[in-house]
Amino acid sequence: MDADMTPKVSVLMPAYNAEKYLRESVLSILKQTFTDFELIIINDGSTDQTLSVAKSFTDPRIKIIDNKQNSGLVAVRNQAIKAAQGKYIAWLDSDDIALPKRLEKQVVFMDRHPDQGLLGTAVALIDESGKRTGVRWKNKTPAEEMLVVMLFHNCFTQSSVMIRKSAIPQDGYREGFAPAEDYDLWIRIAENWKCSNLPEILTEYRKYAGSVSGSNTPKGQVSIEKVVRNELEKFGINPTEEEYRIHRTSYGYSGTDMLEFLKRRESWLTHLISVNAERKKIDPVLFEKIISDRWLISCASNARRGLSVWKYCWHSPLAKHIGWKKNWDEIWIFMVKMLLKKDSLR
Repeated sequence: MDADMTPKVSVLMPAYNAEKYLRESVLSILKQTFTDFELIIINDGSTDQTLSVAKSFTDPRIKIIDNKQNSGLVAVRNQAIKAAQGKYIAWLDSDDIALPKRLEKQVVFMDRHPDQGLLGTAVALIDESGKRTGVRWKNKTPAEEMLVVMLFHNCFTQSSVMIRKSAIPQDGYREGFAPAEDYDLWIRIAENWKCSNLPEILTEYRKYAGSVSGSNTPKGQVSIEKVVRNELEKFGINPTEEEYRIHRTSYGYSGTDMLEFLKRRESWLTHLISVNAERKKIDPVLFEKIISDRWLISCASNARRGLSVWKYCWHSPLAKHIGWKKNWDEIWIFMVKMLLKKDSLR
């Protein structure tokens, strides 16, 4: 990037007491094959050597903002967006790693798809030492299905995301939805733009003792509920507490009455289809297909309960809309897990 030119990508890196991993994260950006970027590091009132580590780099593409007081992650993310000059914004938290071709591949995709507002990548988890744990996060949801699937769960990892700056709503990240403020932003972008993930692992997410995701805390669960309810209301759906619990239990049910759970899950998913058919917020045919796929996931994740789950799944009216070709791997695993009565084959 020439000094007098606007960078195409703004890489944004909030940092609070991040001295241990900051250098490694910054170096992963400086090693990118795509070079037309600025890296904005915001030191948010750190009490360790974060600022010194940031200042040790001499690359002119690095810009440092030093907050004297800690203002919190939501405020810092919005501060970073305002400072960004690029057409695209790429996030990387100060303990995560961007693999060398991450920016290049995301920019190529975004350039080719001007209706794409947000693009994540597959992610590999690493431990405290930077060694891969073997866990990978891959979300294969197609862009045309993303908004509906996001009614059930977040589909993106913050540190893998590239956003078209013009796609960001004026209010950006919203304080009232923290610590699920990222989920809230993604789903609002998905209302107006295509959003999806590249299938290739281009980001390493560091997970270690003390790095518990905010979404896994009680406060995080409350925030996630707020995000989901807020979006369901736009569909004209206001679930009771029990309905919300059924809505969010997409995967392994831990109760004892499995068939009763499946009956309630089936009823709830059918209700979603009926409401959308009336309001037509999403194309009804597409919506029904996506919801039916959620039904398959609900049944397959409980396959260990045996043949009764298999029978109930395929006797449901929802089953006729399941895409066999698209979901063949899931159906095969469902069958084998059912026969072996195992939780997982992965």
